[in-house]
Amino acid sequence: MKLSHIAVMAGMSLLLVGCGYNGVASSKDVTSSISMSQPDSGLAISKYLNTIMQSTSSLDAMLTEMIQPQVTPTASQYDALSEQTQNVITDTSLNIEYIDGQNVASVLQTKKELALSDAKNFKSVLQDIVVACRNRDKNALTQAYGNYQTMISAMQSDSSTLNN
Repeated sequence: MKLSHIAVMAGMSLLLVGCGYNGVASSKDVTSSISMSQPDSGLAISKYLNTIMQSTSSLDAMLTEMIQPQVTPTASQYDALSEQTQNVITDTSLNIEYIDGQNVASVLQTKKELALSDAKNFKSVLQDIVVACRNRDKNALTQAYGNYQTMISAMQSDSSTLNN
């Protein structure tokens, strides 16, 4: 009886030792080399572009009001616009990183690069808005708003072509 208990105990200990080995040697991370399918790639980048554009909703109203010919923006309006624009710049920067990090299907690589370029150009326009606010320069703000609209249109175009 004692011999059978010893055999069972030895067998159990071998099983427990075996459970600790997962059979996987240290392997290199291959997720960075995995490419998403074309529809998934397009949707992911389109999502990031749309997030950038949605983050600007509060800027539109502020900008259109401040550039009206009959309006003389106040210092507090410039400060509020500058602060809001800084928030959008932060969001845009994050989404640029996400777009850049996408490993897209090869057929979408050119579209990804265009979307990335337009997002970076949009960030530059946002920085122009901040500079115009700091300088209290309505003419520069009006010019930046024209560029802002152009870049919004470009990103909308990018977003729609990524899904086709």
